[in-house]
Amino acid sequence: MRYSLITLILLALCACNKVDRIEPILKTDVVPHDSDDPAIWLHPTDLSKSLIIGSDKDEKDGGVYAFNLQGKRIDSLSQRNMQYPNNVDLAYGFILGSDTIDIAVSSEREANAIRFYSLPDMEFIDNGGVQVFEGDKPALRRPMGVAFHKNPQTGAFEVFVSRKVGPKEGYLGHYEIFSDSTGILKSKELRRLGAFSGGGGEIEAIAVDDEAQIVYYSDEACCIRAYSTKVDQNEELYAFGKDKFTEDREGIAIYNDGNNKKLIISNQQELAFNIYAVNENEEPKFEQIVYLSTHETDGCEVSTTPLPGFPNGIFVAMSDDRTFHLYDLQEVLSGNVSKE
Repeated sequence: MRYSLITLILLALCACNKVDRIEPILKTDVVPHDSDDPAIWLHPTDLSKSLIIGSDKDEKDGGVYAFNLQGKRIDSLSQRNMQYPNNVDLAYGFILGSDTIDIAVSSEREANAIRFYSLPDMEFIDNGGVQVFEGDKPALRRPMGVAFHKNPQTGAFEVFVSRKVGPKEGYLGHYEIFSDSTGILKSKELRRLGAFSGGGGEIEAIAVDDEAQIVYYSDEACCIRAYSTKVDQNEELYAFGKDKFTEDREGIAIYNDGNNKKLIISNQQELAFNIYAVNENEEPKFEQIVYLSTHETDGCEVSTTPLPGFPNGIFVAMSDDRTFHLYDLQEVLSGNVSKE
């Protein structure tokens, strides 16, 4: 377990201020190196067989691992020997040749590629990976964040990708992903988009609201930025979250129960999460900070679907003890923020 100096200081301050942290229902088994980002796959007919998919960062032996809802690592449904996988996301109902499957995507930073897997078997379907940011210098091609988008107008599957280092404009890549009739996966770059503040941070966390057609991403040292997913709309919609963060802005999860929509964003060095209310055509509004048991969370994800052991829905967050913590979603949203 590794803590930065600022994290140790904040932990000491939290102890003094008696921050009452929400504990998870359970923690997953550890991954070998450095956990980073989770996704939640819902089994179509038996929710007890749903999976947590999580990335593990290492330049030679990185991996993407599957866990059951009891937090047990399923090595037979995992991929290893990857070159620094960062974030992971998934989508349902992708057409691969003549088959319709669920798929996951992860970045593979040192291979300059994003990788695609079928679910739930976690087998590669990409013939070695899809190259990204082609034409740029090698230092500008290393992908980090990934997020799927299903275009509501065309039904096309699209992926937004961020990178370890990028320019002040056009930091993200926007790609369409499809297959030919023989099942060969193909990609088409649609555009480069997105401002970057610089300031010593980077852009990793990405989340897409398919319904609203908005892509959100964390400009770590500055704010949360929002853009349209439509390829002909490249102006920034909002830049919010400029305050109420101790240092880095990280993972973003979108909560939507059909009536209310919220963003849950990792306030990394505060060891907490900031929650924002989302209303149509308005900048998200800050609601509260909630303190969970995770430390220095990078990625997080949410599902409102009742699951075995999680009847109120589930919130999953990475912790730097090489695990992912699984929480009762409503307990997170209710927000224990008390300090004595």
